[in-house]
Amino acid sequence: MLLRTGGSAVLAFALALTVYAGLALWTTAAVAPYGDQVHFLIAADALAHGRVEATVDARIFRDLIGVDPSPDDLATHVVLTPVGPRLVQGYLVPLALVPGWIAAGRLGATLVVALAGAWAAAQTFLLLRETVADVRARSWSWLAAAFLAPVVALAPTVYPNVLGAAALVTAYRWLFTAPVRRPLLAGALCGATLFITPRDGLVALVLLAFAWSAGRATFGRAVAAFAAVGAVACATNALLYGVPVPYAGYLFGTAAAQTLSAEPSLTFRVWVGLPAILYDRTFGVAGSAPWLFIGALGAAAALRARRDLMPAAVAIAVSLLALSVYRYWEGGYAPPARYMVEVVPLAAPFVAYGLARRDLSSRAFAALALGLGALAALLIAALPARALNSAFEGKLQELYDAVLGLNPLGWLPSFQPVTPDWYVAAYLRLVPALLLTAALAWWGWRRRLA
Repeated sequence: MLLRTGGSAVLAFALALTVYAGLALWTTAAVAPYGDQVHFLIAADALAHGRVEATVDARIFRDLIGVDPSPDDLATHVVLTPVGPRLVQGYLVPLALVPGWIAAGRLGATLVVALAGAWAAAQTFLLLRETVADVRARSWSWLAAAFLAPVVALAPTVYPNVLGAAALVTAYRWLFTAPVRRPLLAGALCGATLFITPRDGLVALVLLAFAWSAGRATFGRAVAAFAAVGAVACATNALLYGVPVPYAGYLFGTAAAQTLSAEPSLTFRVWVGLPAILYDRTFGVAGSAPWLFIGALGAAAALRARRDLMPAAVAIAVSLLALSVYRYWEGGYAPPARYMVEVVPLAAPFVAYGLARRDLSSRAFAALALGLGALAALLIAALPARALNSAFEGKLQELYDAVLGLNPLGWLPSFQPVTPDWYVAAYLRLVPALLLTAALAWWGWRRRLA
């Protein structure tokens, strides 16, 4: 129905929620909530009992992970502030998880995130309908954005990325593309990102800056709402952390992490971080979500056809550059390309314009990229533990070998410094990846839709 008629947002929401809820059931049974997830759940339990003091509850940790917490768990997730121990990642996400945690423990909390993921999927569907005329192309793009990695790997978890994606794509529509603009609500949603993560807040600031192009009245209302929610964020953090600024927990946490590792969290080595985020075969976009590179094929046509997609292009670029200076670009012990989830809905229209191309070369690349992305999503959904890797692992790549007999993405580089000369192979392998991306962008710019 989606491919024939375009469907409806209600159908998109219901379909996404059904898939994500099923994956949540399987994921909670198949793999422990490693990484930040267990700490969000512990914080949700504390809030459910009326406590804001952050701890690493050994009983809950043991029940969820199967082992006792290590000293590093405390050092990297709980910070000492002037008003007591507090959670590094803030309290909005744990607060959102509380109803689900009370109702059904970890599964209930995961279903809360799945619900946000379904909302993001429905908003992505509407964004595509508002910006892409080709029904078949936008339908395929929506299916990829909703049900391929990285979103499908993060929707059945309790990481905050899907919540950020839901807020940002909704704000984008209400500022730029929706038939009825809602700048006050859009500004408030942008302000809500001040309670989630700095990378979400950065994208929100880009959207607010472009709101000027939507008119002075729209810009003024959006900024006023953002400022009001920002004031609430500052006041809240003054009470919780003793510091009246957004992301106070991250400020304390960054200082603690740097003390623990004796290395800065912000390295400003863009020449490592940026290609790694895009092309690393284990943790990057190309290794698990190659379908996103169809967006390079459609970017020129999309920007020519729709000026209201320029904020999306700039937001994606700024997000990539900001993430590239972060030392932990991999996203921790989590599914690959985790930090890209927030901008996947904004990338979907560019992918749709790439899919709308009719020439044989474009169709061949799109089919290959979607096929590999579908295989990766199937493997991640069936074996969620195989999506988690340390620096010395490449489980998804091993599955490609097992299923296909060879790894079609094995030629991609690895930016993990596991040997002294790691960079030699990494940058040699990077050359063909860059050439392919440049060729896609050039082909999309040179040839109009036909």
